[in-house]
Amino acid sequence: MPLFASFASNLHESPPQFEPAQSTPPPFIRDKHVATKAVTSTSRPTAIFLVIALAGALVLLFDAASIRTTVAHWGNLAGERLSGKSLLLSKGDPNESEASLAYFIQISESTVPLLPRLLRVVWHPDNVYVVHFDKKIPEWQRSHAEAALFKGKKQYKANVQVMKPETVTYRGISMVLNLLSAMQSALDLGPDWKYFINISGSDYPLVSVENQRKLLGTEDFLARNRSFFSFSNEGWWEESKEYRFDLLYTDTSLSFNDSESEVIAAHKEQPIAKTAAFTFVAAEAWMMLHRQFVTFLLTSSYARRMLLSFSYSLEPEEHYFASVAFNNQLFNESNVAHAMRHVQWVHDGKHSGQHPYYIDEKDADGKTWTFRKEIEDSSCFFTRKIRVQDSGLLTYIDTHISGVAKKPVMKDVNEYMTRVTNSLGCLANLPAGNFYGPCFKKRRRPQ
Repeated sequence: MPLFASFASNLHESPPQFEPAQSTPPPFIRDKHVATKAVTSTSRPTAIFLVIALAGALVLLFDAASIRTTVAHWGNLAGERLSGKSLLLSKGDPNESEASLAYFIQISESTVPLLPRLLRVVWHPDNVYVVHFDKKIPEWQRSHAEAALFKGKKQYKANVQVMKPETVTYRGISMVLNLLSAMQSALDLGPDWKYFINISGSDYPLVSVENQRKLLGTEDFLARNRSFFSFSNEGWWEESKEYRFDLLYTDTSLSFNDSESEVIAAHKEQPIAKTAAFTFVAAEAWMMLHRQFVTFLLTSSYARRMLLSFSYSLEPEEHYFASVAFNNQLFNESNVAHAMRHVQWVHDGKHSGQHPYYIDEKDADGKTWTFRKEIEDSSCFFTRKIRVQDSGLLTYIDTHISGVAKKPVMKDVNEYMTRVTNSLGCLANLPAGNFYGPCFKKRRRPQ
């Protein structure tokens, strides 16, 4: 039985059932039913025999110390209180597996003020961090932001690197190139990290960095070379391809002229659109990528050739990486169908359009956080988009959801982490090609 499956049975709430989510998904998301087999009862003697046989097998597989270690590890994950804290916030067993992480944080001019708090809450001494300030940000502002970031933070010098600024065009191939540059910087900075996570300055963690390391360090993910993508419904792939790949677009930042940064439509068909012998995949730009896949992107001729295929497309950051992972047989079976990001696209039946809603908006009363319940129900590692520096919502997240505050409300933190772990366990056991709807069910709240 997979680790997550055995762990889920000990949680405070039952694991997700394989049935469609009750909430109305965005138009490009389709939930698939996952068939489950009914378990028939056996006679009493047969049942006793099976129990004895299973116990014997366990004795052969594990010694008593191993069993104690495993139980203790997953007991910590389940949220037991330890020394006043809980849920992976203590050191736990020194032998338990953790995944060292490489974070890439993309900063635009509007998100510069959000960076100090973001880096503070995601920083860990055994991770590596690559920060990029868009070259379109005035030089004086970039220099000031970098100096302020490291001021009084000696610990950052060992594992935080600020990239040489590049001009990044929204919806252009330069976004992909910037990500690839960051991957190379991360490999140069730290030889041992296992997952590459890209976030922007407007993202915020819902799961502490300690918990992320431990959850991604399980055999269900790390040992199986799993990478996380938020794939859209396959029905959306063809529609998206028609206007994002089948037509030619040019990112003017390719001119090496720093004053040029826009995507221009050529109003001509892409010559290879009808003959392309690969599947065009639609996903989101936010990912958690296994180191093996990152290395493949940077060194393989397959990835380089695919990169050229997407060089004159629209929003290639949402298609290139997912298309490489989907089409190459080395990675096709190891993809996880969700990137553990909460993004609010729909509210009160209204789609937000090209950009998602800001999740720190307030209701008309000026007091209630509009999307607080959606964040609490998300079961994700991160939420986005944030636009208010040091808002009360971020303090609420630190205190009641991630637990990184000095005085967290551990009952609420444990409840959220239980849902996160359930969702991860569900994702780990979804057959290849299935979508993630059943793994993210809303809570039933008291009336």
